[in-house]
Amino acid sequence: MKAGIAKVDITPEGPVWMSGYAARDRRSEGVYHNLFAKALVLDNGETQAAIVTTDLIGFDEQKCDEVKERIQDLAGFAPDQVILSGTHTHTGPEIEFDPSSYNRDRVNVEYSRELTDTLANLVRAAADKLEEVTMDFASAPCTIAVNRRLKTESGIKMRPNPAGITDPVVSVLRASREDGTPLAILMSYPCHPTTLGDYLIGGDYPGYAQDAVEEALEGCTAMFMLGCAGDQKVRNVDGRGGFRKGPFQVAQSIGEELGRAVLLALGGDTKPVEGLFGMQTETVSLPLQPTPSREEFESWLDDKNRFRAVWAKDMIEILDSGENLINDRSLTVQVLNIGSFVLVTLSAEICVGYSLRLKSELAPRPVIISAFTNGMIGYIPTEAMVPEGGYEVDGSYFYHSMPAPYAAEVEETIVANVNRMVSNS
Repeated sequence: MKAGIAKVDITPEGPVWMSGYAARDRRSEGVYHNLFAKALVLDNGETQAAIVTTDLIGFDEQKCDEVKERIQDLAGFAPDQVILSGTHTHTGPEIEFDPSSYNRDRVNVEYSRELTDTLANLVRAAADKLEEVTMDFASAPCTIAVNRRLKTESGIKMRPNPAGITDPVVSVLRASREDGTPLAILMSYPCHPTTLGDYLIGGDYPGYAQDAVEEALEGCTAMFMLGCAGDQKVRNVDGRGGFRKGPFQVAQSIGEELGRAVLLALGGDTKPVEGLFGMQTETVSLPLQPTPSREEFESWLDDKNRFRAVWAKDMIEILDSGENLINDRSLTVQVLNIGSFVLVTLSAEICVGYSLRLKSELAPRPVIISAFTNGMIGYIPTEAMVPEGGYEVDGSYFYHSMPAPYAAEVEETIVANVNRMVSNS
């Protein structure tokens, strides 16, 4: 196997609209940590793959397609050979282009256009630096996340739930040079990068985690892919049953804790990653709950959440035009396998129950499950979460122009398709 790695700074040069918190009402006011994009190209002589990670919120379907097409133009990789991921930092620039998005008036057009070429050139640079490598997989305990769904008498609240499920494991893929030194480290962990808010640009805890690994392993480039973190939040709590924001030293401390867990994994027992190399991509249709009536949409026109009010207006306009509202969404599932190792990527904000279930059903294969990759179609709850409601179920779907939340059947649909794809790999 050969691999090449490249890294580029993608920090905005001036004030930009930020992504992650809908309540922001002005552009960024500075930088607390630079943002980076990194590309790892793998080549076994017959097949190539490019894994691109970015310190960004993620990519909607339209922007994802645009970036992959540009990578094909400049670097020769077909779209199905490219994995495009965001760390999901909530203190990065807004890059969505979808005109139906809730933030349609807050897009950084120039930054987003330049980013497309930057990422394509990054892949080309990585492909130009191929060298022989060996690869291995490792994991270690890490507990920086806490479940954020707390059951109360008035329903599910976004508060720390110490009894809630988590996936307290960091998974690591390492590519080492012929002399044994690490060329690249790909780490994955399921926890929302929401340590910080406000108006400073930065990579949150994943940025500091990558720093910690690179500082400890000279000559190595560290990459981060977010796991199934839909209902997982950073363990930055106030002692009164709530989450707190910042200060940035907390993000640094938590990131360094994750970095140490990665180093712990690499210093322990590892599994060789070698053998047949392949990729496959499929789109899976996910059903939605029944569509609300026109009267229900009208009741939301004066909603205190201005984004929900805009969404309701959009839904009514579609109905009045004579068009049908959608009743499903397409999830992009991409599987990269090297021997028994499998990287599964999902184009949504998947909740942690999927990680726990898929790891269990795919065992004993070494597996990384990455969400927030190759697009973003919103939060996807587990079947058990749907009747409970809460932000991940019925409090956020309208940000993605969906007329209704996902149906409970999505869990079995996703798990069955992932298992089938992996078994065929």
